[in-house]
Amino acid sequence: MKFSIQWLNEFVDTSDFLEKPEILMNTLTEKGLEVEGMEDFHFKKIITVKIQSVKKHPNADRLTLCQVWTGTETIPVVCGATNHKDGDMGVLALPGAILPGGSDPVKKAKIRGEESYGFLASHKELALSGPTDLSNGIIILPQDTKPGKDFSQLIPGS
Repeated sequence: MKFSIQWLNEFVDTSDFLEKPEILMNTLTEKGLEVEGMEDFHFKKIITVKIQSVKKHPNADRLTLCQVWTGTETIPVVCGATNHKDGDMGVLALPGAILPGGSDPVKKAKIRGEESYGFLASHKELALSGPTDLSNGIIILPQDTKPGKDFSQLIPGS
C-alpha cells in the first residue's frame, strides 16, 4: 500500500518527519509495520501555466504551437495534444524536470523547426490517474489556478 506523509498526517501528527521522512520509515518499521521503501512524489520543475495562445504548427499537421505564461514569462511550447485552447490552464514540464519512471531530464528542443521549452503534460506522463476519456490529452486545470505554482501542491495527498 502506498500513502503520503500528508495523508498519514490526517490520523497522526507527522510534522516532525516532513524534513526527514526516513526517520518516520525507520520508526514505523521498529513498530512492526514493514516499509518497503520511500518515493519522492514532489514534481520538480513541473508548474502550472496559462495557455495564452494556440496556433497550428507551420511544419506539422498534428502539432500546435502554444505560448504559455509561467507567472513570470511567456515561453513557446510545441504540443501534440488536441484538447487545449486559448486561455486554458495546464501543467508544464520545464527543461530539467524528471518524470516519474524516467531518468533523463526534459530538455529544450527544436521540434519541426520550432523551439519548445518543455512540454504540456498529460496524466499518463506524470503517472497520475485521470479521466480515461482524456488519456491522450494534456491536463486541463481549473480556470482559477495561478500560473507558476508548483504542480505538486495541487495533488491531493501529496
